[in-house]
Amino acid sequence: MLFHIAGGGPSGLYLAYLLKRSNGARTVRVFEQNPPDVTFGFGVVLSGRALQFLAEGSSEAIERLARRMERWSNQHIVHRGERVVIDGSSYAAIERLTLLRELHQLCAATGVELSFEHRATHAADLADCNVLVGADGANSAIRESHATEFGTRVHDYRNYFAWYGVERPFEAHTLTFKAANGGAFVGHHYRYKPAMSTFVAEVDAPTWEKCGMAAMTDDERRAYMETIFADTLAGKPLLSNRSIWRRSRRIDNDRWHVRNIGLIGDALRTAHPSIGSGTRLAMEDAIALWRAFESSNDDVSAALRAYERARGPIRKKLDTAMELSVTWYEQMASKMQLPPHAFAYDYLRRTNIMTADRLARESPDFMRRYRTQPEGIPAKSMHAGAVDSLEHDPEKWEPVFGKRSCSNNAAPSDPTRSLHPLSSAEVPMIRPLELHPKLHGVDHTARPTWRLRETVRFYRDILGLPLVHCISAKGWGREKEEHADFLHFFFDSGNASTIAFFYYIGTRQPPELVVPRGYMAMANHTAWRVQSETELLEWQRRLESHGVNVSQFVRHEIIESIYFRDPNWYPLEITRSLRDVEEPDAVDAAATIEAAMELEDTGRWKTIEQLWRHKVKFVQAQPEQAGAPA
Repeated sequence: MLFHIAGGGPSGLYLAYLLKRSNGARTVRVFEQNPPDVTFGFGVVLSGRALQFLAEGSSEAIERLARRMERWSNQHIVHRGERVVIDGSSYAAIERLTLLRELHQLCAATGVELSFEHRATHAADLADCNVLVGADGANSAIRESHATEFGTRVHDYRNYFAWYGVERPFEAHTLTFKAANGGAFVGHHYRYKPAMSTFVAEVDAPTWEKCGMAAMTDDERRAYMETIFADTLAGKPLLSNRSIWRRSRRIDNDRWHVRNIGLIGDALRTAHPSIGSGTRLAMEDAIALWRAFESSNDDVSAALRAYERARGPIRKKLDTAMELSVTWYEQMASKMQLPPHAFAYDYLRRTNIMTADRLARESPDFMRRYRTQPEGIPAKSMHAGAVDSLEHDPEKWEPVFGKRSCSNNAAPSDPTRSLHPLSSAEVPMIRPLELHPKLHGVDHTARPTWRLRETVRFYRDILGLPLVHCISAKGWGREKEEHADFLHFFFDSGNASTIAFFYYIGTRQPPELVVPRGYMAMANHTAWRVQSETELLEWQRRLESHGVNVSQFVRHEIIESIYFRDPNWYPLEITRSLRDVEEPDAVDAAATIEAAMELEDTGRWKTIEQLWRHKVKFVQAQPEQAGAPA
């Protein structure tokens, strides 16, 4: 069995080592474009949990690498000059060149054939084999050779970043946030050698423009970062090694393999550094692919299918976490209005993977400090013009229930909104309301429950909603012969409305009324309003103190919310307004819905892009049409 692996990075080398070590009869060849002692970047950081995962491939190899690593047990988050320590966070880091050298030696010792300064520009260059693996990174020539068959999709994120080194050993893996010169900056830095650290500088899109970074050269940007982070760097210069400022890019593929060609690491799906090392994820892909060949006795087709089945759900979960994390960083200017401990807590919860209970177990010292912090009054929102009048647009991202859509770049939210200013007179479907009786707000919502005590405790004792009325009755209505006796009880929900529940005595919950999981079920929810971000934070803390799992703060256009579930698994929301709803919103909504109804009637509506294209005719309506009578 002949394996060709394009790319001599950590994932390609680890896969080659595992394949050859477990079966000496295999011929494994690695083709790397660079010389053996050349790499770009500085250090690679891995969590303690990541090292455990990687050891599942070869504990001996990981133990060998671990001997060359720097280690620490805390994470630091620096905000407003205050260092917040997150205990219980095990990390290790290694110089990237050292990592590659160790893997070169492991591969050579097992009989892997290493070919350096050999760049394959097309998959056909390496096609003379039984299996071809694309481990050649985000710019994979193997993938690009069959991009249509792989179903490759590319999306640029909004923030800009660059990787540097610095001759200063930092105590721990640290995130240092800075508000300066009207911009929002963050430095990600960690020690990878006794006297050396990696330093990743990142800015959001408004900062890139407002601070003039778009017009700078990379050398000028490096000097600018040395000024912004002068105290953090202690006067040390940032070291460049092909340190190019760029946007993160997400690359996805609908198919993980085409015929005998498989992809791993960034060639398959790029990782964002905000959720951990891309090196770790790529090496885990290598383990999964190696295991697939082991279990399938080198049946190529079966192995590639098994690899995707085993690894796909894991990568999908990580992709969701990555999207939420990216969103958080793109909104960091707004987040930076929070006081330091609340800010750190919000950061740790950004992917919805970390819960309050898990934090209490894994980082008890931090959680004790967080829960005893005075609430304080958050600084004025940077988006509102404070902190050097930083003018950001908080409405660019719309993460909803763990999903993320954006209003920029490859997956934009509605682009027709910016075609030209609108008024109600310019849109043909806006017509005078017919005379009809008027509704005066929602009186109550009602749902069934089979958990009486838990429901009363949650709504009355945790949410603090007064129990104001209870109907106790025998079965009634057209089905009264079969209708169970019941309670119908009401909690005061504020603003003259109530939330109500039916409790059917002596019955069991029918399968069709079990609250389903998944994002669609989240659409059926109740939302309460609060007046400020401070109140929203207070509610998040209160709910978590009662063991309720609460989401991070989620923004969508005009509101910011937290989400949680009651004991019946019904989705609930507490929200605050970010701005008033104005006439252009109503005009845009009318255009959107009118276009949507027409598309629904066609029976061929499948994507949001179809709606945006179809909506243009309503947005750019002729003035004479706009005046047409109803």
